[in-house]
Amino acid sequence: METDFRARSAGPRTLGAGRHDGDRYAEIGRLLITCPHRPGIVAAVSSFLFGSGANITESQQYSTDPFGGTFFLRIEFHLPALAERFGDLARSFGELAGRFSMRWQMTRAGELKRVAITVSRAGHALQEILWRSHWGELRAGIRMVISYHRDAEEAAADPGQQAGDRGVKLIGATAHYVTSELDAGPIIEQDIVRVGHRCSADGLRQLGRHVERAVLARAVNWHLADRLIVHQNKTIAFT
Repeated sequence: METDFRARSAGPRTLGAGRHDGDRYAEIGRLLITCPHRPGIVAAVSSFLFGSGANITESQQYSTDPFGGTFFLRIEFHLPALAERFGDLARSFGELAGRFSMRWQMTRAGELKRVAITVSRAGHALQEILWRSHWGELRAGIRMVISYHRDAEEAAADPGQQAGDRGVKLIGATAHYVTSELDAGPIIEQDIVRVGHRCSADGLRQLGRHVERAVLARAVNWHLADRLIVHQNKTIAFT
């Protein structure tokens, strides 16, 4: 998803960090796992966490094929004194992961992910992210906003006017991961809104901004909450 905005930086402080209820997440850990599907994966991970004194609070799984496919697992768990024990826990889990040929990631929910936002000029999607971060709806440590902008560049075609001229009936937005190929990264979230023939070009622009903000906010939230696994050119979303 692309948005235009003038360059500005949040400076050395972290935007919105003071609004987050860190104590609620201090002892919550997360595991994201990708591995070949075989019997015993869930049992092994559950036994490991139980043996470590952890309590599983959420678990979701998916397989591309139960007979020889790829298995995906997301687990959220509670473990007292997680921050102090995290290093040892991760090292111990690495031994188990090797037996199942796992690609895995273990994180602490209480540790804010550091975020930089790149935009171009119009600020509606950026403001949505900043607002949600400020009020704690996105657990992000936003460090800076980076922009590119060419004053002398020729003005583009107006998508809102074009949509109105062609009688568009649906307006949509897509949020995806960035790759070297433009707009070809793994899709995270999409949404649409229906419009009628009475909707003006300004109305179409407004609806487009609304759906863009909502789609981007959901995608960023899922990423920050470790609810996404990228597999090949697709995303597995545990939402």
